[in-house]
Amino acid sequence: MTKENLNASSMLETLVKTTDYLKKNDLKTVNDKMKEPIEQIYSGISTLTESFYGCEKLEGNSVLDNLKNSMENEAPLDPFFEEFDKWHTIFKNDLETLEQYPLTLDQDFYKLMLRIHNVSSEDLLANQKAELEKIKTKSEKNYKKLVEFYNSFSYYWGKLNPDDNVYEHFEMCNSELKENADKYTWLYEKLADYRSKRVLYGVLKFWIDLDFEYKNTLVEKNFSEYFDLDILNANSTNGDLNEEVFVDCGAYTGTSILEFTKNYSSYKKVIAYEMVPSIFENLKEELKDYENIEFFNNAISSNGMSKKKAFISNNSKVSTTSLLDPENASLYDEGEEAPNTPDSLVPIEITTIDHEISEPITFIKMDIEGSETDAIKGAKNHIKYDKPKLAIAAYHKYGDLWNIADMLSKLNPNYKFYLRYNGATNGYMASEYVIYAINA
Repeated sequence: MTKENLNASSMLETLVKTTDYLKKNDLKTVNDKMKEPIEQIYSGISTLTESFYGCEKLEGNSVLDNLKNSMENEAPLDPFFEEFDKWHTIFKNDLETLEQYPLTLDQDFYKLMLRIHNVSSEDLLANQKAELEKIKTKSEKNYKKLVEFYNSFSYYWGKLNPDDNVYEHFEMCNSELKENADKYTWLYEKLADYRSKRVLYGVLKFWIDLDFEYKNTLVEKNFSEYFDLDILNANSTNGDLNEEVFVDCGAYTGTSILEFTKNYSSYKKVIAYEMVPSIFENLKEELKDYENIEFFNNAISSNGMSKKKAFISNNSKVSTTSLLDPENASLYDEGEEAPNTPDSLVPIEITTIDHEISEPITFIKMDIEGSETDAIKGAKNHIKYDKPKLAIAAYHKYGDLWNIADMLSKLNPNYKFYLRYNGATNGYMASEYVIYAINA
């Protein structure tokens, strides 16, 4: 048992013995003598709950409220004893749960999951507000940048306007965690190495605590984004390098394809998809001297989405054009009469990998601004039968982290999963993390 858990266990046992004593005595008779011990019980419960779960009280448990009522009004202690027994059972079981894991990282992760389970959404939000206020106190400039960043991408992560008491970003995050904590536990246990587990823990801790310091320790420094060679090693090339077929969904101006050609000495073909026409032209110009590259000016999504009409911004300076962004994209159902669209929006075709590509694929990279899960649905046959290496951006929507892994695992149960963080050291969002799937 760790020193921290040992201290918690010892303090818990003291509280139990003290409450057992109280149960055997009449409160009115011993009230004067017991005032100080009762206050110590209150302090002990508060301290343990705060240090272990990061909040004043557990969700749905009124142990402190009942004790406070007894202290102030000489009310019966029976309601307190009832709630204390519940609190004690939860705390004791959670301590025992952590002791199943000898590694500190495992304990930290499962303790975070216990916190998510036992702490109310209101208390999680209160903590996030407090952490945000600390950032503001430390640096007004950084605080403003952080708020501006979230609001610039509110269609991904929700709005954040503290001056107007708008905390949609935090509320969306907390709702996702409360509803799907078991999914994140599943993913943690599914990840194939401890570097990946650290990234998952760090991302979730950043969501809850805005822990920049820990997040900064996760930044990948050895390999370029989407090409971690400790993962994409010789045993996972699906055969001869000369047969490598790399599909880049969200090719932008060719950065990932250039990295691919640096890391792979030979390949059969590269297939590049970029939906913004002006950026697409830059892409072709950038890669005009490279052989065996096919270019497609399409958005990649699912079969259902491919039946929609799409209009997007043709501004090459907008590097994050997303089908989710109402200011830069409009979608309409097939057969629906599209209203007049601004001149800045141009029509594009949405297609799927399964529809467009007939030959086997060995490697797929996706960074398509929130359309990743739809694109996986549109590539399910290639993923199921070709079992390609996959490197997929998993940060555009809350839930993508576990959802992408879950979808891929169902298509190919033999996939091993890895997670890498490629964000800026001092970035204001735990974004730019990539989930890798490698056929075992």
